[in-house]
Amino acid sequence: SFSTEAYPEQTREAPWRDQLGAARLRCEDLKTGDSLHGTIQFRATTLGIELAIVASVPQSISLGTQRSDGLLMCMLLEGTAQLCIDGLREPLAAGQLVCVPAAGRSDLAICSSFRLLVVHLARALLASRMDLAPPATALRMRGEATALLAQILQSVAAIFEAAPGSGPPALQPSEGLVAGTP
Repeated sequence: SFSTEAYPEQTREAPWRDQLGAARLRCEDLKTGDSLHGTIQFRATTLGIELAIVASVPQSISLGTQRSDGLLMCMLLEGTAQLCIDGLREPLAAGQLVCVPAAGRSDLAICSSFRLLVVHLARALLASRMDLAPPATALRMRGEATALLAQILQSVAAIFEAAPGSGPPALQPSEGLVAGTP
């Protein structure tokens, strides 16, 4: 776990940006009117699914960095944001999912204090479990199956936050749902 509270207020930005990078995100613009406060909880499951829950003040974040070699799924748990993909902006509400493939990128202009779930599935994990190719570009996921996946991910986030000190066994029951295993 990471918290900006461990740093003096005037030196928080650099460690925050570093830790966002570890969560496969990049801070593009901190809204300087607010004092920087943020936390990031990290976890990796036994299958290698990386999870992070980011909570902070308004800022612009890029989803999908150069070091992403699989699929990045992000879900806004709380807050309001504008999603920008290929120059097109649309609102992103809590509970909506964004999928960003390795070569893709999108930006979130987060307008309020927020919580964001970030899930990274490695290319090898995807290749062993999916017959279909991942999307070629970033997209906001839609449809009934997406609503079900969003509910599953909200449950995973709740388990994750309820047991922040636990290792991967706490997440194993839901790991198969995300990875597509029985």
